[in-house]
Amino acid sequence: MKKYLWPLFVSALAMRAAAGGQTIEKIALISIGIEVNGQSTFLILLAADGTINRMDTGIEEGIKEPLVMGLTKEDYFAQLKSFVKPELFAYLGRRGDVTIKRGKSARLTIFFAFEDGTRNGCIFTYGTESQGPPEEVCEFVRKAVELTDPWYEEWKKKP
Repeated sequence: MKKYLWPLFVSALAMRAAAGGQTIEKIALISIGIEVNGQSTFLILLAADGTINRMDTGIEEGIKEPLVMGLTKEDYFAQLKSFVKPELFAYLGRRGDVTIKRGKSARLTIFFAFEDGTRNGCIFTYGTESQGPPEEVCEFVRKAVELTDPWYEEWKKKP
């Protein structure tokens, strides 16, 4: 697709999701998961009610850290939601596959639940040594990790 057409394409996809009542403003839950060779290696779940779940750091070797669940007064959800841009929202309902996959099989899933009870998400499959998902998707995942790292590290210290 020609670079100058991309903004129009993104806008059209975002409008299609909005027509179904799914808008960025109405997101009530955000979930991000990574699997490597079919094994969960990373999970973040944030909800508008303060629910926060986090597991591991996304390293390839598999689950090394526990799943930590809780409620927080910090508004991590609203902070992460502010990074949901139309370019990311346009991937909803789509699956992205890297054609040439090198390394271990990996899958990134981003899932949103909305205030009206509907759900939507996107899946990206790639190799651990391949290019991976688009940069705007990777940046969103990095922001989620950055926001929740202090909370996760603090919980891991608890007896």
